[in-house]
Amino acid sequence: MRKQLTSILAAAIVLAVSAPITANAVEIPNVPSEAKQVHLQANIVEVDEANNRVTVQSIADGNTVILNITEDTFIVDAIRGMNLNLGERVNDVVSVYHSPAMSRSEPPIADALVLILNVPPSYKPPLFHIVESVEPYGNDTNIKVDNGGLVVLLGRYLDTPMTTSVGQDFNPSDLREGYNLLLWYEAMALSYPAQATATRAVLLAHGEYSAEPKPYESNVTQESNVTQELEAVPEPEIVQEPERVAGYTLDASQIRVLGGEVWVPLRRVAEGLGCTVAWNDNERSVEITMCNGGGTAYVVIGQNGQLFNDTTYVSIGFFELYFGSAERIDGVYVFYKR
Repeated sequence: MRKQLTSILAAAIVLAVSAPITANAVEIPNVPSEAKQVHLQANIVEVDEANNRVTVQSIADGNTVILNITEDTFIVDAIRGMNLNLGERVNDVVSVYHSPAMSRSEPPIADALVLILNVPPSYKPPLFHIVESVEPYGNDTNIKVDNGGLVVLLGRYLDTPMTTSVGQDFNPSDLREGYNLLLWYEAMALSYPAQATATRAVLLAHGEYSAEPKPYESNVTQESNVTQELEAVPEPEIVQEPERVAGYTLDASQIRVLGGEVWVPLRRVAEGLGCTVAWNDNERSVEITMCNGGGTAYVVIGQNGQLFNDTTYVSIGFFELYFGSAERIDGVYVFYKR
């Protein structure tokens, strides 16, 4: 057994040394492709920074797990996959991947592999995969994951955004067996192996996130219409905008409804509350510098944001998560900062 473990570790070290993607203070780790992980959606119950532990409670079954945060743990943002500091995030929703090796204590203890934070309501976070094989597919690349049960297509020809979690661009031809990926994809073909096309890929790397993969523009220049049309609320007669009340007030005529959920114009409300908004045309995303000292939030079109008449809309739930609260009063919506 000891000899077998030594061989596995030696192979992993050889792969890591030969990794083609390098940068100052950045490490692209390899792990054996046969490694397993446990995935769960959970709420953060406690953050013990002194002992580098996080206690989470599974949303599915209510079970509690204590997670060790090690030097190999990745802590990333759900929208863009960039590295984050854990900080104080009690009650936040988190997508967790941890080692299947757990203590027999109550609650059990396991090593955290990936913590995906900042998961907005009704948002499907990326999935964590370990690369098992890489094969060219025309001008693009197929990667095999999940013990050969899933093949994911990504590439430059598909315009798949591909960055490391420290903000560098990467080429899919640089991928190797054992690399760690966050992948965004929707439907999978009902075949074996299943097949999917990535809409975004992030290669997990240890190091400090220091720069955007592409610089954001200071002002919105152009926003293209999304193919999924939002259901518009009938426009009433033009009336004088109501008086602002304890925050920012938005007339109901500027609201849209999608699937029974209320959506609001992001820039209008965010800037109305004193935040800074920047549009990235290449990535079809928006960066909001929070007005309440809460850091930065991201909106990606087609994921947690939609376009309607060249305007980015987000759900009221997004504002309640990042900004504070919203309510309807006599035909207007009022947004309050925390």
